[in-house]
Amino acid sequence: MSPYATNSQTSTVVRVSSVVFPLLLFAYSKLLGLDAMQRIPGAGEWSFYVAASTWLALGLYTCFRPSQTNKQRAWQLVLYHGLAASYLLSISGVAVPFTCAWSLFMLAAFAYAGFSGWLLSALVLFITAALDAFWLTPQSIVDITTTTLMAFMLGVVIVALAYRHNLYRSALHTSREAMTLQHDRLLTIINNLATAIIATDQQGIIQLYNAATLDLLDTNTSPHGKPLDTVLTLRDAAKQPVYLTQLLHAAVVTQTRDDVWMEVSGEMLRLSIVFSPIRALNTMSDSSDGYVLILRDITKEKSLEEERDEFISVVSHELRTPLTAAEGALSNIQLMLHRRDMPQHTLKNHLDAAHEQVVFLAKMVNDLSTLAQTERGAADMPELLNVRTLMDDLYRQYRSQAAKKQLALTLETSPRLGHVVASSLYVRELIQNLLSNALKYTKEGEIHLSARKKGNRIIIAVRDTGIGISKSDQAHILERFWRSEDYRTRETGGTGLGLYIAAKLACKLGTRIEFTSQLNHGSTFFFALPAAQQTTHDKHTSPQ
Repeated sequence: MSPYATNSQTSTVVRVSSVVFPLLLFAYSKLLGLDAMQRIPGAGEWSFYVAASTWLALGLYTCFRPSQTNKQRAWQLVLYHGLAASYLLSISGVAVPFTCAWSLFMLAAFAYAGFSGWLLSALVLFITAALDAFWLTPQSIVDITTTTLMAFMLGVVIVALAYRHNLYRSALHTSREAMTLQHDRLLTIINNLATAIIATDQQGIIQLYNAATLDLLDTNTSPHGKPLDTVLTLRDAAKQPVYLTQLLHAAVVTQTRDDVWMEVSGEMLRLSIVFSPIRALNTMSDSSDGYVLILRDITKEKSLEEERDEFISVVSHELRTPLTAAEGALSNIQLMLHRRDMPQHTLKNHLDAAHEQVVFLAKMVNDLSTLAQTERGAADMPELLNVRTLMDDLYRQYRSQAAKKQLALTLETSPRLGHVVASSLYVRELIQNLLSNALKYTKEGEIHLSARKKGNRIIIAVRDTGIGISKSDQAHILERFWRSEDYRTRETGGTGLGLYIAAKLACKLGTRIEFTSQLNHGSTFFFALPAAQQTTHDKHTSPQ
């Protein structure tokens, strides 16, 4: 913004003066008498009335229809200066008090044309005074000079004040623009943050919030102007009310709470709240000007932390047990090797025990690896899978394990079983987990593996005659790290990941595990996959 720019106040002064000034001159001339003021012989009252009427008409036009272009303003300034000079030369002379009003012309010229306009206005004043002194009137040169210099100095003072005011106004305008820009930038950043931010006044009334706040509250209703405690109804872990306003008033420095809960749309959210008092930089007062709060939904974060801690606890315990057993068996073998009379079957028993624990560790590592691959989606690539071939492979693989436990493993497949389009790794791991689970919890009887086609789906099931699952345990059987409190379950080792991994694999395959179970009679786990259409089969088997 230029310091010479016209502001609304200067424009108003110029427009109003353009109307008031000719009226005052008319009244002044009438009071002193036109005959006494007439400067040019033969110029009667008509010349004064013509000049005054022209000036007044121009002033009214300027007042009610302000100039829109610089060219219009320039012509108006020329007319004003011409009328004023004509009045001074022909009627009143320069040595009158109203000559000081020329300072208003200087102000108008400065406002519309800057310093060049001001200099031209002053030059016209001096030319008018010179003509009045040396050509038209016998008035005292001293009076004319004094009046002219007074008008000039008054114009200098007024223009200097206006210029300084415009400088301050320009600096203020620049600062306001910069502040507005910074304010808009800050609001843009705040509104694009995924973290909820709320600012309140000293009484805890909400004054500012961002879009993430509405998302957190699950509402479109503006919280502006509402008390903080009515918008955020918080409770601690003991379900006792937490009043944020009290916490804010007690806060001296930035504080954090991550043990508060809030119900939103019927769901309990755990929040992390960082709140801090707002204080002006240039004040020594301890009182705050308001408060700012940063809120985050940490429900999933805390849940993951708890799952991580539980995972570490379970895995470390399950790893420690077989490692301790294997280490003990191997230590005993080392001692036995120093004794020549040690029977071979004793050494073999200890070796078998150590080997069994190592196999258990390998199975656990394989489960963890499968879980990691499933979480990452590392083997999501579908392929055409022959279900009968897969079932035969798994039957041959687990038949010997079942025989070692004196269990019968049977396989039943319907004719013309067909294919499925799915990840071979996921389907194989899913069935293996179900078979391993059946082998683990079945002490006698049989395990039945089946695959049958029903409509456009292929249903794969694993049925056992094991210990079964109680009604109370069935709701948790597919949860991570969950193991039944049944003593028969606790007799077997495991991480509680087998069925959870199976459920995750089923989800990746676009299906889900279902089961039926009766305590002490066995369980049946099954899932369904869409059968591949003939066109899909032809596409995957056609030569490339």
